[in-house]
Amino acid sequence: MNIVKIKSIKKINLDSNLYDIETKKNHNFFANGVLVHNSNLSFWTDGDEVRIASRSQFVDGQFYNCQEVFDRYRDNIIRLKNEYYSNAVQIAVYGELYGPGIQKGIYYSERKDFRAFEIKIFGEVESSAVERPMTAKLRFATCGIPQVPYINIYNDVYEALAENNVFDSKVCKMDESMRGLVAFCEYTAGENDAEGLVIQPLEGALYTGNGARVMIKSKNPKFTEKNRLKNKESKEFVPNPFMPIAEQYVNQNRLDAVMSKFGEATNKDFGRIIGLMCVDVIDDMIKDDDLPIDWKKQDKYKLAGKAVSTVVANFLKEKLLPEL
Repeated sequence: MNIVKIKSIKKINLDSNLYDIETKKNHNFFANGVLVHNSNLSFWTDGDEVRIASRSQFVDGQFYNCQEVFDRYRDNIIRLKNEYYSNAVQIAVYGELYGPGIQKGIYYSERKDFRAFEIKIFGEVESSAVERPMTAKLRFATCGIPQVPYINIYNDVYEALAENNVFDSKVCKMDESMRGLVAFCEYTAGENDAEGLVIQPLEGALYTGNGARVMIKSKNPKFTEKNRLKNKESKEFVPNPFMPIAEQYVNQNRLDAVMSKFGEATNKDFGRIIGLMCVDVIDDMIKDDDLPIDWKKQDKYKLAGKAVSTVVANFLKEKLLPEL
C-alpha cells in the first residue's frame, strides 16, 4: 500500500443525512482512498501496550493535549482487552474526545474527557469484528470506561430518524450522576448543544452493495457545514425538472422485474439493487426519448441522474428495505 500526505482539505455544503461507510473485512473507513474513521479519538491495545489514534493516524498526548485522558483510561483499556478479548490480537475502542479547547463554543465538561461508543476486535490478518452495542455498553461499564449516552431504543430506523436531534447534551449529567467526577457546568445558551444522534442497530447491520457497513447520523442543523459558512446568502430552492419524469418509471412492476433477475437478496444487497434499478430506469428513459443516449455529456441533463437515484432510493426504502 502506498501512503501519501494529504495536500489540502476542502469543506463542502451538505444538507442531508450523513452515512459512514466502512470496509467489510477490516472495518476501516475509506473515502476516495483516504483511510479515516468515525471517531475523533480511539484507544488501541494488544493487552500490554496502549496507543491512541486520531481519525487518520496514531498520535501522542499532544493531540489536543489529551495526555491526561490517555493516562486516565490506559489501565481500563488494558483490562477490557485482557478480561474479555484475551484471544484477540488487539482491540480498538472508538469514541469521542471532548471538553475545553476541543470544539469552539461547545464544552460539555469542565475538563477534557472521553466517551466510548464501539469496540473492534482484531484477529488474524484482515479478520475483525464489531462488538454488539449492548454487550459493548455492559463491558465499558464493568471496566470503568465512560460511554456515549444512549437516548432511546426504537422499533426501526424511521422511528429513530423522527427523534428530535436538537437537545442539550447528556454528557455532563452522566458525569455527575454516574461517575461524580465533574460537577455541572455553568453554560450560556448554545454551549451544551448535542451534535445530534448516531443511529445504530442492536443486532446485525445495514450494508451497501459492496459489503460496506452503513451507520446513520441525524445531525443537529447547528453543526452542519452549511450553517457554519458565513457571508453566504442561501440559494433559492430550484426543483429538479427530471423528478416528475423519473417518478413515472419507478413502480412495483419495475422492482419485481429487477428482483426476478437478481434473485434472493439480503440487506447487504440493498445498494446493488438501487444501482440496478437506476440503470433499468435510465435505459427505458432513453428508449422513450425522455433522455438522449449521450445525456451525461449535455449540461441540461446533468440533474437527470440525481433525480433517478433519488426517486429509486426513496421508493426502495419504503417498498423493499423493510422486507430484507
